[in-house]
Amino acid sequence: MTTKGLRWRDGDIPMSLQLDDTMTARVLIDGKNSWNAVAREALNIWNDQLSHVQFTTFSSTQRGDGDNHNEVFFSSNIFGHAFGDGVLAITTAWKVGSERVEGDTVVNDAINWDSYRGSLYGFDDSVDCAAFSRTSSVTRSDSIIPTMPGRWWSLS
Repeated sequence: MTTKGLRWRDGDIPMSLQLDDTMTARVLIDGKNSWNAVAREALNIWNDQLSHVQFTTFSSTQRGDGDNHNEVFFSSNIFGHAFGDGVLAITTAWKVGSERVEGDTVVNDAINWDSYRGSLYGFDDSVDCAAFSRTSSVTRSDSIIPTMPGRWWSLS
């Protein structure tokens, strides 16, 4: 798979899911009480769309940019750098030559996140699995949404 000249090596893209370690657990709109479970489900949905690569998941407490590991976590900053106004999440892109070797997804913990599937609030497929689309290098959105008092963000 390629994007902007970068290509993952065919095979597995292991993702260290650290969402449960970095955000307080609670019951989400979809009934789940694990952020990692939500992310794992989103990655599995992506896997159904991918042919040459597949996301796999594991747990680790290691976290660092440029460490050859793909980490997914909530944070108040991006490896020491502030999130810009309105930024929900970022995905890093590390490469060796034209081969992509790392993509961390850092989710802004200042946002009141929740999770659901479908058109619960009157719009379909309107959220941020966009971060995983940047990791996989394809474009589609699915199941994680930020909630803010009085307004809903549609991310597409």
